[in-house]
Amino acid sequence: MSKTSITGLFLFFPKHSFVLRIFVLVFTISACQKNMKVSQNTKESFFDLSSFVEKKVAEYQSKNCSLFKMGEVNGESAQSSIPKKDIEWDKEFKILKAMDINKSSWYDYFKIDTLQTMSEDSLAITEIIYTTNSSHIPIKSMKLSYYQGKMEEPFLIEAERISKNWIFSTQQKVIYADAGLRAEGSQKILWMKEKFFNITVIFNCQDESN
Repeated sequence: MSKTSITGLFLFFPKHSFVLRIFVLVFTISACQKNMKVSQNTKESFFDLSSFVEKKVAEYQSKNCSLFKMGEVNGESAQSSIPKKDIEWDKEFKILKAMDINKSSWYDYFKIDTLQTMSEDSLAITEIIYTTNSSHIPIKSMKLSYYQGKMEEPFLIEAERISKNWIFSTQQKVIYADAGLRAEGSQKILWMKEKFFNITVIFNCQDESN
């Protein structure tokens, strides 16, 4: 809210100016808290998702793959199969690449946690979790899962994006594993019914590098 609009409120409601001042103060403090720096991170602390995606695109292009897609929008479902000659891997991975948080202006607004867990078959797993509550950053979280001794590449990536303004709001979660991609979420546009969607892309691949 601009200084001019706040002043206008005080003039229009002179008897309630004290209440309005308190409201504006609380609103301003809340906004500042949501955009406070939480740490001093470096570039080395962040996973290079963009480079990872480019590497994966090259890998899948070298294989004999087909895709199977299943999708649903507000309860209406559809599915299709895509042969190798029709696959555009850059487009298939676009939704994951859009979750990249490796931006220098964002570094200090993310909290980074590392957890040690175990898989169902007793394999040690390291999870690196990035989270932020900054209103300026649409990507709210990203979790990378690595098997112990294989920290060069995550076997699972999960990320969440939330975007809001007075016209529309969107929420989206993306999950990547070697077997495929899944995206799910919702979209609400002013005066329109909220849309819920999900899509799963399964990679059916054979290695052609040999």
